[in-house]
Amino acid sequence: MGFSQALSGLNAASAKLDVLGNNIANTQTVGFKSSSITFADIFAGAGSKIGLGTQVGSTVQDFKTGNLETTGRGLDVAIAGDGFFRFQLSSGEIGYSRNGQLQMTADGYLVNSQGAKIMGYGLNDPNDAFSEPATGGSPVALQIYPDDMPAKATETVSATYNLDARIDQTNPDLLSQARVATTTTPDDPATPADESASIDLDYHYSNSFTVFDSLGTARSVTVYYKKTGDNAWNAQVAIDGYYDSTGTPPTNDFTLAFDSSGKLVSIDGVAGADSATIAFSSAQLGGQPSPLNLAGC
Repeated sequence: MGFSQALSGLNAASAKLDVLGNNIANTQTVGFKSSSITFADIFAGAGSKIGLGTQVGSTVQDFKTGNLETTGRGLDVAIAGDGFFRFQLSSGEIGYSRNGQLQMTADGYLVNSQGAKIMGYGLNDPNDAFSEPATGGSPVALQIYPDDMPAKATETVSATYNLDARIDQTNPDLLSQARVATTTTPDDPATPADESASIDLDYHYSNSFTVFDSLGTARSVTVYYKKTGDNAWNAQVAIDGYYDSTGTPPTNDFTLAFDSSGKLVSIDGVAGADSATIAFSSAQLGGQPSPLNLAGC
């Protein structure tokens, strides 16, 4: 009897090592959720005071959200919070996974490394890549037709900023400078900035984001924020290193005013406004794309 009890402990310990080994082996597996093991005492009967050893009670997975990482691939996606990706397996059955490493097949399906197709809701108009998602139906395997998808320029952007109200705007040592071009290079639509004519922009804080022009070319937009008074900021916008300095004030500059609680109260002096309009002409974008008009900066 004593030997079997000791053997049960060795078997349970072996199972725990299996779980630990599996966790270690999958440290580089995207979407993997580690497991832990619990043990339970074994009794011969209700009145027994001496157990017959131990057994594995359960193996529990830890489903807390892991760290999100940037991969540089446009087809890598991740879930922030709870939930799973839904996949259609090759057998037609449904599977779930947290691994969002996807590839596109020749016929436009997004699949994981096992060939399972990611599922979602289709479009109201299958022939319009920008139509709204269909509602009320069942999830289907998503199919994308890259040859039929036209480029679409970005129209709106949104962001949340935490501008530091404690900055002393009278102290020039707190200012940073960014050199930006004030003329463009028409023969290079991807990089319109011409360094032959440039100025330095003073700022306390900056933020960059990517937008797309009418040809689908990615453009880097940077907004430079400079504190000008109590709860007052001036914003200057550059695209691909080019800043439109024409106009008084310059064309794409806008001002922000906040109240004592940090709430935005006006943009360009307009009370209650919640967006600014930024515009770059076709010539400023290199001559080939259509004008780019953004709202929401």
